Amino acid sequence: MFFLQRGFVTIVTFSILILIYTDTVSCDSQQASENPSDELNSFVTVLAEYMLNHTDEVSSRFIKDEQTIKEVLQKQTELNKEINVHHTTTTNADEISTPRSCAEILPNLSAGNSGIYNITPLNMSPFEVFCLTDPKGGCGWTLVWRRNEINDDFNRTWAEYRNGFGELTDNFFIGLDKLYALTIAEPQQLRMGIKYGSNNWELDIFDEFVVGNVCTQYELVITNPQNKRRIFKRLNKRAHFFTKDLSSSSKNEECAKAMGMGWWYTDDCKNYLKSRVYYRYINSPTYMVIRPQSCDIKN
Repeated sequence: MFFLQRGFVTIVTFSILILIYTDTVSCDSQQASENPSDELNSFVTVLAEYMLNHTDEVSSRFIKDEQTIKEVLQKQTELNKEINVHHTTTTNADEISTPRSCAEILPNLSAGNSGIYNITPLNMSPFEVFCLTDPKGGCGWTLVWRRNEINDDFNRTWAEYRNGFGELTDNFFIGLDKLYALTIAEPQQLRMGIKYGSNNWELDIFDEFVVGNVCTQYELVITNPQNKRRIFKRLNKRAHFFTKDLSSSSKNEECAKAMGMGWWYTDDCKNYLKSRVYYRYINSPTYMVIRPQSCDIKN
């Protein structure tokens, strides 16, 4: 780069001097020269002195500028390395320190209190969840569904059920996409409570709870319900999720319209559509919490 710059300076210098000389000759051509040889020698001498004085000066400036550019580029390279190291360290620290579920936040009863925490399931960005301590001292549970009363809060669209809605401390659904991420990352247990009548609660625990992705219409897989005395089957293995605005060949969206809520409906629901008892049962206050099977605590 330096040699190209120096060559460029030399060419420019020669060009300027030739123009100067041309103008001089043009201006002096009207006068006859008695000694052309002396005139040429004089011009060569002036040209040599000019090049010696000015070319070195310009080249010196280029050298200084080139050195400055090198120093700036070196500092920029060092700064980029520092930024990359800091970013990598921070990212790795976040990955190590951010819990994947409430079971890691509340591994036992003495680890903390129920409340709102951040978790980062596999392949997902962090998000807030409500964690509940286990009254028997086991791992904490992650709240995925809470309905405090019969109202229209759960009469939502397919998009809303996919993304989740509500408030963590009130009526709430975590969202089908997040539920899929949580259950696919690690085998989960499900604990479900349903209130019916004046103050009766039906409790159930499923040893396995898995929700498929959107391509399966969030197909449900459950095994080994511990409560064998359920009034109705709220959850059925291989059921698919339906909402009021989702068309299907099975027409199970009619159940979602009639019940006024999205759910894992099967053909069985159609047998109960005219049952007021079933309507109140399916819409009754409900909570659902999950935690990894690795907690291995039977309640």
